[in-house]
Parts: sequence; structure tokens; C-alpha cells
Amino acid sequence: MAAEILDRERGNLVKRLNEANIKRLVDILFSQNVINQFEKETIMETHGRADKARVLVDITYAKGERASELMITQLKVVDLMLYNDIFLKMDSMDCMDGSPGKEGYKLFQPTHSYSSPLGLQNSDNVPKIPRFLRNPG
Repeated sequence: MAAEILDRERGNLVKRLNEANIKRLVDILFSQNVINQFEKETIMETHGRADKARVLVDITYAKGERASELMITQLKVVDLMLYNDIFLKMDSMDCMDGSPGKEGYKLFQPTHSYSSPLGLQNSDNVPKIPRFLRNPG
């Protein structure tokens, strides 16, 4: 599910991720052993902000569900406003309590617990991150 979301929102991420946030996401994914040194260097040596973002999203997507979920989860830490604009498609923040969001959307909770670069566990000190997805059909 997270890989599908990442793929679907690839264009938005490529357009809107800035250079600093790309670097932060790369550092987080590297520290979590999602990407290796070669992949990190490949992303950072790519010329142009949009191309860096494109390579980052494509490498993460190719690594599958768990890597995609971690990138989406960490985007909330790196750029809350961008995360909200892309992944929280709802009418109001009332949905943060887990109640149903906008019609046609459903709540998605991460399936894994990740430690942040600060050593906090998602399940312990960082709130669960709701994501709203369009129902197929």
C-alpha cells in the first residue's frame, strides 16, 4: 500500500521536495539501512533538485513496501507541511482522532515501528501517522 502511494504521489514529491529535505531523507534512509552508500552517493551526485527527488523516490519505491512506508513516515518529520499537503487528503483535522475522513478515503496506519534519528520509537513517543488513501474504483 505505501509503495503504491509513493508511486502515485511521485510527481508531487518531485515537484515539491527541496534540496535540504532530499538530503535529510537520504540521511535518514541511509541511517536506517534502507539505502546503501552507493545509492546515497548516486542520489546526492545527481544534478538538479527535481532529478535528485526523482531518483530518491524511484530507489525507495523499488525497495518495496517497508522502504516506501519509512520514507513517507519520515517525510512527516522532515516537512510536516508537505506531508500534510500530499498525504492528508481530508476536509478537516478532526480526522486526526482516527474517525473517518473525507468520503472516498480511508485511514492507513504504518505497519512497522521505526526509530527516528533521535532514537524515538514510532510506537512509543511519536504519534501514529494517519494517511488517507483513495478507495479504488
